[in-house]
Amino acid sequence: MLFFTDLDKTIVYSGYPEHYCVEYKEKQEITYMTNEGKRQLDNLFKKEGFRMIPCTLRSFEQTKRIEFITDELTPVVICDNGFSIYNKGVLDKSWDKKMQSYIVKYPMSETYKEIDDLITTANIPISQIKSNRDAFFTVIFKNIADAEYFSDKIISKVDLSLYKIEKQGRKLYIIPVFLDKVLAFRYIKSLFPNEMVVTAGDSDVDVAFVKEGKIAIIPGHSKLKINKAITTKSKGIDSGKEIFDIINRIVQKQI
Repeated sequence: MLFFTDLDKTIVYSGYPEHYCVEYKEKQEITYMTNEGKRQLDNLFKKEGFRMIPCTLRSFEQTKRIEFITDELTPVVICDNGFSIYNKGVLDKSWDKKMQSYIVKYPMSETYKEIDDLITTANIPISQIKSNRDAFFTVIFKNIADAEYFSDKIISKVDLSLYKIEKQGRKLYIIPVFLDKVLAFRYIKSLFPNEMVVTAGDSDVDVAFVKEGKIAIIPGHSKLKINKAITTKSKGIDSGKEIFDIINRIVQKQI
């Protein structure tokens, strides 16, 4: 079984310090799972034929901070919204060449400069503006209130025929329209043609690949509406545990 899953707000969660921490940035706690969810995942990794493939907006450097993202447990990782695929920490050069052939058609440097100039001249309060391998931009505001107030000003400088917008909390993502997790998902899936595919995700950037799972799972707090998808009864961090409950039942039926 191939389990393609988003990470943040799907199987790992920030803001739950009473639970098991699975990610540190230096010494700062970042994300958590319930103890039971972590135990279930550990057991799934021991089952023959279970493969989990993280499918995330995160960079590889951010992704590998999570303790169960290792060469042994998750050798294949999809990062940068599908722009990058890593196999045991090594960039898939064939896939990268294909993605680079698309991204060169976009005015990435010019767009970045316009956004950066606006932030400077309008004195928009942000923590950071960054680029994931020059594939897309993330504007990180200091808080959610600032993100809600200032996002539209930044979006007004973006050519929406070339870029799509994703808002998540205090983060504003500006992504080339071609770039989607589903592209990398299909590429990896084609390498395992006889495997059952299960998918899970919570946000708009997950919709396309989640839809293509034989079994699709959505956490209960998500606003996504996908026909035939399983929506967890739980919300927040408890929905992560429930996702692994569902995966366990699927695996048991296969054995």
